[in-house]
Amino acid sequence: MRGRKTGKSRGVVVNVLTVDDVDYLVSPRGTTQWVRNVRAAGAVDMGPRWHRRRLRTTEVVDSAKPELLRRYLDKWYWEVKGHFAGLTPDAGDEELRAAAPSIPVFALVNTG
Repeated sequence: MRGRKTGKSRGVVVNVLTVDDVDYLVSPRGTTQWVRNVRAAGAVDMGPRWHRRRLRTTEVVDSAKPELLRRYLDKWYWEVKGHFAGLTPDAGDEELRAAAPSIPVFALVNTG
């Protein structure tokens, strides 16, 4: 993705969560610089340099996040446990709803 201030391309390693044939980016560390860049651009470039594709992003509303966060935790808790708002795979619906505003989630849409 391109930096919103410098315009330089920035590489960020992310885990893509796929639910019902929709790909999502979840920011376990909250509103980071890459989240700000995605919000500003409305799109990301995904994949290796030789096979990069541009994907439009749509930010997921807080009320739709709990199930996505649960699935993300089920799959990647081992990797993000120190950064995910204190949540665990056993977090209840109320805990997930309370954490949702602090965890950005983006749906990816293929533009080409």
